[in-house]
Amino acid sequence: MSRWLLAERGALVLAVVAAALGLLTSAGFHVVPPGPPDAAWVVHVGLFLLSLVAGGFGALRHREIEQQRWAVAHDRDATKGEREYAHREAASQRRYSWTVFLLAPLAVGYWMAYVFETPDAITLSDFVLVTPVAGFFLGLYVGGMLWPARGAYDPP
Repeated sequence: MSRWLLAERGALVLAVVAAALGLLTSAGFHVVPPGPPDAAWVVHVGLFLLSLVAGGFGALRHREIEQQRWAVAHDRDATKGEREYAHREAASQRRYSWTVFLLAPLAVGYWMAYVFETPDAITLSDFVLVTPVAGFFLGLYVGGMLWPARGAYDPP
């Protein structure tokens, strides 16, 4: 198992745990004591950094998926069906990977939005779900620029 696949599975576990904690917190069972709404900017910074890392991991996992795909596509012994399956499977794996890496910071943001919420006012914690999306796509873009997806036989 590669380290990026392991990171993908870790992100899935983080997403499930954070979503469960968010559901518990929204139901009134505060696992973490409610924080002051003025400190929500710390959550924004942390979520932005977490989602940047998740976007970078998504780019690296994309690179790994592409290498596996082109290894099958360039295999002289592979049939046409195997090549087509490799392309479809790579697209499916890429969508799954990016979804998991995006859901991890989003679920943490969902949980933290309830920890720092103020019921009667609009505060910075109300916009905490925007930060992971922006950070993830920026991390995916920068990661794609730093580590472009190459085929199996392309030079590094």
